[in-house]
Formats: sequence, structure tokens, C-alpha cells
Amino acid sequence: MIIHRLANAIRHQNWSQIITEILIVVIGIFLGLQVQGWYDDRSNRAQEHIYLSRLHQEVENLITATSFNLEFTKKRNERLFHLGNYVTGKIDPYEFDVEDCRSIVMSSAFFNTAVALASYGGNYRCGERYILGTQKHDCLG
Repeated sequence: MIIHRLANAIRHQNWSQIITEILIVVIGIFLGLQVQGWYDDRSNRAQEHIYLSRLHQEVENLITATSFNLEFTKKRNERLFHLGNYVTGKIDPYEFDVEDCRSIVMSSAFFNTAVALASYGGNYRCGERYILGTQKHDCLG
């Protein structure tokens, strides 16, 4: 319909109608692109919220899972420090107990607490890092 009216206006050289029709088309396209941009931003914000919630839960689970290893390592290091003071003669001799022996045995053990976060890794592999485009989240990668 609009093409038919535009063709008639060109044939009759009605320039005001031609300009009006072209402006209507341009404004319609602009509004359509603007609405699409708003929709994309809204969708990205929703995805960001879901992703950050999942990432937060994974970090909390990781803290819970590794707290035992950290506590064990801390106790082991305190025992080794105490044994080091005994060896250097800074403290009086005492009998070794089972925990002291375990500390010596486990002194070469290393617990790797670095664990990949599934949400971030999956998002990174899918090429959706743009979801966390704000500066407050750039520290994640």
C-alpha cells in the first residue's frame, strides 16, 4: 500500500507526500530497532542475574567444600611450627603424639583448592562473556 502511494506521488511529483512517506518509513525502522535494542538489554540483564546467582551459589559451595582442607592445613602448619621450635631447641622437649607424626607425614601433601567454576567456564566457552559487561563484574575474567 505504501509503495503504491509512493509511486503515485512520484508520478504526480508531489514532493511533500514523498518526503512524508519516506520519513514514516525511516521513523518506523528506527523505532523497530530501538525496541529490539531495549528488548535485548532487558534479556541480557535477566541472563546476568541468573548467571550471577548461579555463580554465587557455586562460590559458597566451594567455600564450604574447601573449609575442611584449609582448617586441616592450618592445624598441620601449627604443629610443624611447634615441632620446628622443638628441633631448634627453642622449647622444652615433649613427647610426640599421633597428630605430630601425622603432621610430619602430611607435610609434603599439597591440597589444590583451585577449582574451576562451572557457571563461568560454561559462559566463557559459549562466548557469552558480554553478559557481564559492567565494570563491577570485569574482575571475573
